[in-house]
Formats: sequence, C-alpha cells, structure tokens
Amino acid sequence: MPPASPDQPSRADLATSVAAFALVTVAAAWGLNLVQQTWAEPLTAAGIRLSWLAPTLGAVAALPLRGTRLRIGRRFSWVVVGRALVAIGSIALCWMVLVQLYRADARPMPVVNFGQLPWPLTILGVAFGTLFTELGLRSVLHPTLRTRLPLLAAAGITGLVTAAANPRIWTFAPVVLTLAIVHHLAYAALAAVWIDRLKGGQLVVATSAGFVMNLQLVLILNEEAGVLYAWACLAAVWLLSAAGAWWLNRSHLWSRQQAGTDRVASDVR
Repeated sequence: MPPASPDQPSRADLATSVAAFALVTVAAAWGLNLVQQTWAEPLTAAGIRLSWLAPTLGAVAALPLRGTRLRIGRRFSWVVVGRALVAIGSIALCWMVLVQLYRADARPMPVVNFGQLPWPLTILGVAFGTLFTELGLRSVLHPTLRTRLPLLAAAGITGLVTAAANPRIWTFAPVVLTLAIVHHLAYAALAAVWIDRLKGGQLVVATSAGFVMNLQLVLILNEEAGVLYAWACLAAVWLLSAAGAWWLNRSHLWSRQQAGTDRVASDVR
C-alpha cells in the first residue's frame, strides 16, 4: 500500500481524527450541559446557553489546520488553542449582542435546551453540525467558489423558505436571520466541494449528516410549531441537498476544475 501524501491522509490518520473528534465532542457536550444544569437559573435569566459552545470546542480541538488530518503529539500546533480562544470569544460576543437586543425588545430568547433532547441525538447534532459547518465555512474561502454557486443559491432559498414558513421568525433579530442563512450556505459550500469525492454509501452519509446538522436550526426557528413540522423542514433540506449533490456530480463542474488545478500544480513542480 503506497504511503499517504500530506493531502491524502492514511486510514490510521483518519481513524485517529474521527475518534478524537468524537471524544472531544462528547466530553464538551457533557461538561457544558453539566455547567448549564449547575447554574441554570442565572443562565436562563441572561438568555445564554453554554451548550452552543460545545460545537465550537469540538471543531477547534478535533479538526486539523488542513481540514482532514489531526495534529497530535509532536505535530500538535498551539494555533489550535488560539483558534479555540478566538472561536469561544466570538460565540460569547454574538450571544451577548443577542441578549442585549432581546432585552431591549423585552422578548424571550429563542433557545434550545439540549437537556430536553435524547443524548444520542444531542451528540449527533453537535458532532455532525460542527464538522460540516466548519468544513463548509472553509470551503467558502476556496478559489473555485464559482462552481458552488448553484448549491449556495439553493441552500439560501431553503433557509429563507424554512424561515418564512414560521411567522414568528420575522419577530427575531436580524442577527438570528443572518445566522440562519449562513448556516445553510456553509453546508451548501461543503457539499459542493466534497460531494464529487463521495460515492455510493458515503454520499448517503454526507447528506444524512447535513440532515442531522439542521436539527439545531430547525428547532430554534420552529420551537412552537411541533415536532412533525420540524422534521418536515429537515426532510426538505435533505432532499434539496441530495438533489444539489446529484446535479454537481452529473455536471462534473468540480471534477473539471480540480483537474485543471492538479495540472497547474504538476507543471509548477
């Protein structure tokens, strides 16, 4: 078996990354839920949910700088620690802004208490949501963004339709609406970049992961609409994601662009 290149991690590298990601995510979710239960009263009064930090902690601790391979041991980089601090500070700042907006308008915060969800669902939502959103945001910065515009547009429309279906969303702060749209765009960017490399059963896993990821957003936007409505919205997102992935594979846009990139890199070498 040929050795893996830096851009093509070995199975051992990937297994280590997946295991570390799972452990960090579960530990973060468990610890932050414990903190939330311990100081439930002041956190509820302030409208802050520390459970939202669990995905951030899982992402910065388990995802490598390259996006696929974990840096451990001597190869560990303190940049990961820096990313963790920046991400935690950013999330905290966003929540403080939201708290001030809702206090000014005397409206309750749109929050989801992870303690009310089954543990397997909580862990899946945190893990998949973090992984796919993080990789999706990385993908947005890729120079071949033009090959993803159809999926980006489809995801943005899905986010707007999901929001419009619930009249209560229009009473939310503009920051919440912006986060909802960015959330969908991140997954669309990820799908457009990676879907050409995912075949057969892996394609099902990828779209299913995006399906689970959107659970957090749908529960927030539709917390008064009932479970069936939330799952119907999730099904629509899943179908749109699968259709976009199928279209991208059929058009071979990413394949052609990647082939050109590889050719340029080969000529440079």
